[in-house]
Amino acid sequence: MVGSPVVPDWLRALTRRYPRWAWPVTSPQPLGNAGGRSGAVLWKWGAESGELLLRGWPLGVASTRVRAIHAWLGALGHCSFVPRPIAGDRGETWQELDGRVWQLEPWMKGVARPAAEWDLPHVVVAFRALRQVHDGLGESGPVSSSPAVRQRLAEIRGLLGGGIEQLRAAVGEAPGPEAETARDWLRAAPARLMAAEARLAPLERFPVRLRPCLRDCRVEHFLFEGERLGGLVDYGAMDLDTPWVDLARLFVDLDDRLQRQLALEAYGRADAGLQLLEPLRLAAEVLIGAHWIRWAFVERRRFETGAVLAGLRYGRERLLSALG
Repeated sequence: MVGSPVVPDWLRALTRRYPRWAWPVTSPQPLGNAGGRSGAVLWKWGAESGELLLRGWPLGVASTRVRAIHAWLGALGHCSFVPRPIAGDRGETWQELDGRVWQLEPWMKGVARPAAEWDLPHVVVAFRALRQVHDGLGESGPVSSSPAVRQRLAEIRGLLGGGIEQLRAAVGEAPGPEAETARDWLRAAPARLMAAEARLAPLERFPVRLRPCLRDCRVEHFLFEGERLGGLVDYGAMDLDTPWVDLARLFVDLDDRLQRQLALEAYGRADAGLQLLEPLRLAAEVLIGAHWIRWAFVERRRFETGAVLAGLRYGRERLLSALG
């Protein structure tokens, strides 16, 4: 005989704000942050309706921010691969408990494949799905310069204006492969940062039509069942920008020229904003290592075992190949 699910008191109280079909019939499983870096926490359980995921947003994220993202996700009902938040008994798609905002959503099937395992069919499926998302989010919005362009330039200029020295001081003479990889990045970074700034600076005031975008589109957010897309997850960075920001971030992970060409064909859209694609991709590549050094040596964030070294090595790899 199967026993009753073991549910922590706080979690039981939270689930009682949802319809009975969403209540746990299996003991909820904590997933930590599932390899993420945002500070979110995740729980998974089986319910009468199927497997569900409870997502706790990072501490400090306001419900108004979550409400805006949920409104955008509500426009993507035609995308079966998008996990849409479940409404509680009072109609809200988010809940607040103990200073954190929570949302409940369907568990999306599939496995996140590393970029090295993306075959050409995976590229086609992913970029067609991204086009569906962008189309569903609409095209009406203000005309302005891209927030991502301004943000990347500010980061690069900050590093060139003294930030690299601050990171170098934080790493110091610390032992271990993480510190040595960080020092490798710091030695190689200045010339590539200057090259990235030179490419991006002429586009600082380039006008684009702003619209809701993912703004942190990575290969690990695409969940595949074979060559079928089971889910596109993680919408925490959504905001107004140009869709080319999303393609540029994915291009960082997919550095094969044939893959990139096929991706553009599968996406099937070309407008004036296309000229932002390569400068944004280059800027994202050269900044990855700086982010990991700051998280690990300045902010002292905690990550899953091996994540810091893997992130720093990836940042070094992308920096050294950025101008190839």
